[in-house]
Formats: sequence, structure tokens, C-alpha cells
Amino acid sequence: MSGPAPIRFTTSGGSGSIHADLDSLAEVAGRHGEAAEKLLHLAAQVETVVRHLGSAPRVSGRAAQLEGRLWEGRDACRALQERLLDMQRTLKDAIERYRLAEQGAAGVMDEEELALWDLPARLEEDSADGLTVPEGERLLRALNGASISRGAAERLAAVLDVTLLAPELPGVGPGAPGTPTHLDGGPGDLASLIPDASLPPGTITLTQVTTASGEDVWVVGLPGTQASSALVDPDGGWSDPMGIADALGRGSEHTGEGIARALTLGGVPEGEPVVFVGYSQGGLHALNMPSHPLVSERWDVAGVVTFASPGGGILTPAGVPVMAFQREVDLVTALDGGPEPATVWRATVTFQPESGAAPEGYTGPGLPGFSDVFGPEHALPRYLEQVRAYEAAPPELKVQEQGQLAALSALTAGTVRSSATVRLRRWATGDPAPQSRPRAPHGPGR
Repeated sequence: MSGPAPIRFTTSGGSGSIHADLDSLAEVAGRHGEAAEKLLHLAAQVETVVRHLGSAPRVSGRAAQLEGRLWEGRDACRALQERLLDMQRTLKDAIERYRLAEQGAAGVMDEEELALWDLPARLEEDSADGLTVPEGERLLRALNGASISRGAAERLAAVLDVTLLAPELPGVGPGAPGTPTHLDGGPGDLASLIPDASLPPGTITLTQVTTASGEDVWVVGLPGTQASSALVDPDGGWSDPMGIADALGRGSEHTGEGIARALTLGGVPEGEPVVFVGYSQGGLHALNMPSHPLVSERWDVAGVVTFASPGGGILTPAGVPVMAFQREVDLVTALDGGPEPATVWRATVTFQPESGAAPEGYTGPGLPGFSDVFGPEHALPRYLEQVRAYEAAPPELKVQEQGQLAALSALTAGTVRSSATVRLRRWATGDPAPQSRPRAPHGPGR
């Protein structure tokens, strides 16, 4: 579904999408399978009853008649079982065919196989008017880029315990400057809680919100990649480039450990609902939190919102509403080699450039410059601008993702009771962790 000027966008997945119907069909198929299994069990019980009749049917007409009826019942059970199994197979096949067709439409099933020597010409052709995310994903798939990137991440993550450092918490600080006193529950307000460059590297935000119903929810803001010049930098944050390896190669194992400590140090009571909001690399870690045992087993991960994150290779569990925002000309989001998963619980909104206009940062024929595309097009302020325009678009254009938007609004709309910042650092494996002294969180914006 697309929005009109000044904002144009498409949506995949969501509670109002075809995936809701597909999930319903899958439930029906599952019930057919359960009924077929019960019928098989019933047929076996009928056979047991017949065996218990013994020789009675040979000497008694009534017993013989009963035996015949029992065999008829057994055959009817088996026939109905086969029919249910056939219906289950038909439903599953229809669901699979649709999902494969949708993947094909999204470009996952490419129409041709490119040889390595064909790539320069294809790159020149695709980037003649500015390279877009679908084109970048296709080129990565031609190089088996998704497998390459995952493999590299796994190899890097394998040495995290030796060459990298585990997160360390120096303490809780005051809330980020400009923290709002009230949240409207929309993605724009949530994005405003993501740490910006004014805070030290590795800083995350903890914002406590009290909803209209009087319930408390905590919003955790995770920043994007903050490069460090050294592989191991005691003063550097966890969100350096090696943090990407932790996110993609190990499901944010180390980062999740640090986030769990941050929640404890920040005074977030166990069992409380927590919503993770992340930008770029921070979004990758946010997507991993619903499945991270140190986080999900202690707190209720109630929702995830990401901006500019290449999270196509990270699956999230059913029951957790996920909203992802991407820009068609932000090539960082193409680094996963494919589109985001589209399910009833997970929706992705992709902002498109104006019709007939070259993508911002376009530098002429050929591949746009790295700094032009990975800078302005990937910058959080660009996303914030377009998210605000998206929020102003008519509700009828957001039917697919309305369930996610409503769930996140119900969770996070309310008064900001407190806000705090926690800077996650690293320390060398085997060294004693520096002791931090917790301090009380401060009010919003102070």
C-alpha cells in the first residue's frame, strides 16, 4: 500500500496483511492434522474392540452384525482421516505457494543467475539512476553476499571472547537532553529516544513511561554503529563495528548481557514490559532481544521498533509486534541480502523517493559515493523527517500495519516519569570488571 506525496511508502507484513489470512489458514491446516491423528487413534481402538469379540461373530448373528458395523466405522474413520490429510496438504501447499510468490515479487528469487564477470556491467546498469535497496540486495545475492556476511560475522563473533571485550557499566547518568515529558506512542516519538551524537559512544537510554491505565513500560533506546579506531578500546563503546558481528553472528550474546545489566542498574523491575527502539546496528540488537535469554526470561519484551537496520536475517518470535522503517535509497539496509521477514506480527515500512526524482545523494552515472549514500541517506534525521510525514498520512493508507501501530501506541503512549542514560563499555576478558555505583534515574530531560 502506498502513500501520496509528500511521503510515498510501501508496507510488507502486518496484522492487516495477507499474512493474517495465511496464519488463519495455517491454523485450520493444523486443526485438520490434529483431527486426522485422532481419527487414526479411533480406528485403532475400533480394531481393538473387534479383536476382543473373538469367535463370537462366528456363533452369534448379532455379534457378526456388530463386527460388520465396526469394520465399516473403522473404514469411515480412515477415509475421513485421508480426506483431512489431503485438505491439510492442499492448504499448506497453497500457503507455501503464495509465500514463495511473494518472495519472488520481493526479489528473493532472482530471474537470472549472474556470473562474477557479469557483475560490473549489471552494477553500472542498476546504478545509472542511483542504486536502490532492492538492486543492492540483488547484487549481494548474486555474490551470495548474505551467506558471506553471515559467515564473516560468525567468524568474527567466534573470537569475541578473546579479542573483544565484554560490556561494562560505569553507572547510571541523567536522562538525555531534550527527552520529552510525554509520548504519543507513535514511531516518531519513540525514535526521539534513540541516543544521538551528543552523548558518549556506547550510551543507551532508559525511559520510564506511565500509560493512561496507570501501567509502567520502559523504552530502551539503542544507537547505531559508532566506529572506534582501535579493535580493543577501553574508552570505546559496545556499538563499534565489531558489535555488528555480535548481532549477526551470535544473536547479540555480549550486547544482550550488557543490556540486561543496564536494565538492572537502571532500576527496571523484572517482569516489567520493555520496548526496544534501535537505529542501524542498534536495531539489529533490538531484534535479538525478544530471543535473548538474559533479557527475555527476566523482562517482558513487549515490542521492537527499528530504523535503518538490515535485519532481514534475524527472526523474531510470534506475539511480539515489530515495526521496521527503511528507505529505498539507504543501501545499509541492503546488506542483509534480502527483504525483512513479513508476518502478521512484523511489518516493514519502506519510504520511497519522490516519483521521477533521483535518490538523494546521487552523484551521477555509476555507483553513488559511499559517503553520499551511507551518510545522508542512512542518517537518523532523514528517517525522523520521513517518519513524521508518515504519521501524518491518512490512516486508510496504513491498514496493513495498523495492528502494530496500535499495539505500540497502547504500550508507550503516556507520561514520561523518568529517564536515564547508561554507557556500556568493555573490559578485557579475564580482567576484573570495574565496580559501578548505581545512581537514581533523573526526570525527563534533566
